[in-house]
Amino acid sequence: MKHSVITGSLGNLGDRFVFGGYKEECSFRERAEQLARIPGLKGLEISSGGEEANGTEVKKILEDLNLKCACVNVAIAGRRDLAKGSLSNPDPRLRQKAIDICKRASDYAAFMGADVINVWPGQDGFDYALCTDYGRLYHDFLEGAVAVARHNPDIRVALEFKPREPRNRSLVDTYGTALLMCAESGVKNLGVSVDVGHVLYANANMAAAVWACAERGRLFHMHTNDCLGYWDDDMILGSVHFIEYIELCYVLRKVNYEGWCSVDIFPNREDAAACARESVLYLDLFDRMVDKIGMEEIAKCIEMGDAAYVSKLIREKLF
Repeated sequence: MKHSVITGSLGNLGDRFVFGGYKEECSFRERAEQLARIPGLKGLEISSGGEEANGTEVKKILEDLNLKCACVNVAIAGRRDLAKGSLSNPDPRLRQKAIDICKRASDYAAFMGADVINVWPGQDGFDYALCTDYGRLYHDFLEGAVAVARHNPDIRVALEFKPREPRNRSLVDTYGTALLMCAESGVKNLGVSVDVGHVLYANANMAAAVWACAERGRLFHMHTNDCLGYWDDDMILGSVHFIEYIELCYVLRKVNYEGWCSVDIFPNREDAAACARESVLYLDLFDRMVDKIGMEEIAKCIEMGDAAYVSKLIREKLF
């Protein structure tokens, strides 16, 4: 496992009711130093906006802490000027502005030594009926994504799908939509970022999503967390799902995934560094459980398709 953490998870996080957040602000260096103490952590996923956009300073901090830049998260969903869309904005001027932001993030990733940028198009979608030209929405977005991918062919562009939020329905809503875009793009460096919380609250399966993306050579990045299934809760990994995470780790091995697994949590009330630490350690624990059960034994379970046998195996091997 190549562990990283999205540094924004340690900031002052608000919600719909407490906009100002529940904590005090802390600098990027302070957040990075806290995360660097997590056993097994090798990298940080940083943003292309705000304080983290100072590449020279951020690069020095990462070098001081012996950490790599795992991925650059494009700061595109939280902008007021792009409220009606980023790569699919109906205003050509704003659409080009969004494309340019993504291109600069790609250049930033190259400077930081990362090979992937994560594009979460949260504002690209729709809210009400009879307000959207769905064909224009789709094709404008795809054209913009291709332009970003072609800007730096050595930097991979990972589309992070999500069913909804902040729009009532996201354009890139599932891994199926993301994979369709990749297939129609004509470029090899456009792929998918699988956020397991987004999979779960779409009532889908984490391992199935990973398999589908990897089989088509489009699994570029991973975001790990947990959720109750009704919303993108961004909880501590392993706090809700258990057997599904073992299955995920098994499939990550089967597809020979060599990318990063970035902890993407939203601990607005909790000790953020402690939550990130638990998430990293739990993913390692689930990975070790694969060894404890055995790859061949898990393959046998899958071939048998016997739920009672799986239950017995988990109970006897792990408990």
